[in-house]
Amino acid sequence: EVKKRLDYQVALQHLQRRKEQDHMINWVEKNVVQSISPQQQKESIAKCITDLKLLAK
Repeated sequence: EVKKRLDYQVALQHLQRRKEQDHMINWVEKNVVQSISPQQQKESIAKCITDLKLLAK
């Protein structure tokens, strides 16, 4: 019985930690995406296309 209760508490802590990590990841990702300007995005895509063309040769 005691082991079940301890296992339950450990599982709760793991769940809470996982939820906090998910929230942190989503927050960071959202802020990074917001910080990328449309010009930076266009330049990055153009660079990727150039790199792919070079690799295709």
